[in-house]
Amino acid sequence: MKIHKAYLVLIGLELTCIVINYAVSKINPFQQLSRLLFLTATFSHVLASTADMTKQITIITFHLSGITAVETLLWILVPDFMWYSIVNLLLLLLAKFIFFDHVAQLVVSFFQYISRLLLHLSSSIVDWMSNSEVQPQEDRV
Repeated sequence: MKIHKAYLVLIGLELTCIVINYAVSKINPFQQLSRLLFLTATFSHVLASTADMTKQITIITFHLSGITAVETLLWILVPDFMWYSIVNLLLLLLAKFIFFDHVAQLVVSFFQYISRLLLHLSSSIVDWMSNSEVQPQEDRV
C-alpha cells in the first residue's frame, strides 16, 4: 500500500468505528466544530493528493491535513476507548517489567545501594566514635 493511501484507510476505519458505535444511539457524534474541521482537513488532503507532490509545500499540506483529519475522528472515539487505553497501558507496563526482569533488577540494585549506604554510614560512625574520646564531665559547684 502506498503512503498516500494510508490516511484514507485510517479515515475509513475510524468512520466505520464511529458508525458502528453510534448507529443505535440518538447522539450525533459530529458536533459543529469537529465536523467543520474534519471536512476542511479532508478537502485539503484530497486537493493536496491531486497536486504536484514534488513541491515541499504540497507534501507538508498533504501530511498535515491527513493527520488533522485522523485526529479529528480520534477525538470522537477517544472517550469510548480512554478507559480501555488506561487499563491496557498499565497491563503493558506490568508485563514489560515482569517479563523482562526489570523489577528484579531494580529491587536488587536498590538493596545493593542501601547496603553500600549503610556500610559507609556505619564505618563513618565507627571512625567518629574511635576518634572522639569520652571525656568525664566534671561536677560544677
